[in-house]
Amino acid sequence: MFEIDFDQDWSYYWQRVPREQHERLLKKIRELREEKRFRHLKLGLPHFALEAGQYRICFTEKGHKRILAFVGNHKEYEKWLGLR
Repeated sequence: MFEIDFDQDWSYYWQRVPREQHERLLKKIRELREEKRFRHLKLGLPHFALEAGQYRICFTEKGHKRILAFVGNHKEYEKWLGLR
């Protein structure tokens, strides 16, 4: 089982997500506690991505801790990655 932690910029991204999406995203975040494998980002970045509809949740793993770094829609996700 993994422990969930938050990057220093997480609250900035979370506040930008519409409130009506919070509950759905929280369900996905709860899945991160489980011993599941998630898609690793390419481009040599140390992040993993979890998809929740049009939203992406990005995190890193350190031991048994998953650190949430970003949440946003696909367009914001591409901007965060530096693709736009």
